[in-house]
Amino acid sequence: MSAAAAIQRAMYTRLDNDGPLAAAGFKVFDEAPDLSYDGSYIVLGDSTEARGPGSHSGRVWEGTETLHLWYRGASSVAAKDALELVRSALESSPLNVAGHSTMLVRYEFSTTLKEPGWRHLVIRFRVVTGSGLPPGYST
Repeated sequence: MSAAAAIQRAMYTRLDNDGPLAAAGFKVFDEAPDLSYDGSYIVLGDSTEARGPGSHSGRVWEGTETLHLWYRGASSVAAKDALELVRSALESSPLNVAGHSTMLVRYEFSTTLKEPGWRHLVIRFRVVTGSGLPPGYST
């Protein structure tokens, strides 16, 4: 499995099982839900992937993951509060990425788009993982 696919699966699992996000009414989807869905939700977006520096015993992958947060309501402040829930879920502890050791998950940026009755946040995280790396290896 590619690092990008493993990272997306890990991010989906982490967000889908996050109590504070669920309590705030968010559902998590791999693809945008049907237009009839009327609640707040998060969709996994595009990713970038580049192989980073390696050691003789392993490889490092660097990439970005984009999330789309759709907040049902007209409050940009409430949508940004939801962004903090996402950040907390993803940055609080290492992701469980199959076949990889997560070394870094960091928020890079977001932008808020206003649509009638919705706030759409496009959010990007930087992720660094490695496989077959010696203990203590870091970027």
